[in-house]
Amino acid sequence: MPEGIEELVNYLNNIINPRPNDITEDYNIKDFHRARVCYDHLAGIEGVKLFDGMIARKWLVIDNRNEFSLTLRGKNALISKNVDISTRKNSNRIFAYGCFDSTVKKYHLGGTLGASLLKTLEEYGYLDRINGTRKIVVKRDLEKFFGDDC
Repeated sequence: MPEGIEELVNYLNNIINPRPNDITEDYNIKDFHRARVCYDHLAGIEGVKLFDGMIARKWLVIDNRNEFSLTLRGKNALISKNVDISTRKNSNRIFAYGCFDSTVKKYHLGGTLGASLLKTLEEYGYLDRINGTRKIVVKRDLEKFFGDDC
């Protein structure tokens, strides 16, 4: 997909197809802004913090405009945390990019790496996804995911 198109599609989809069922009495706007799924990766405040933390720790470096690659430090760190960092062969999908978060007005991690990271965070009990929705319940402080790697 050409650069910027996925971001535009996401933005327009949110306007055309708002998801009122995603916000209920037990999951309010504050929670929705904190954490939710964007396609298949983590969005909201927690997604932005995770992306910023990966950049600050020099796990990710910018390659080309808004595309990122893992540093050796990042590869080692994510492998040690059981995140699948392999690129999907025969995929036209971008490995890692900054996906604009319309509620936070900053970027979170998109691409195959973002999807793998969300999957790992779910498997290790940091997050729970509420089936059939974009809702994410944060169960553990995501800063702990980084450990002592500063």
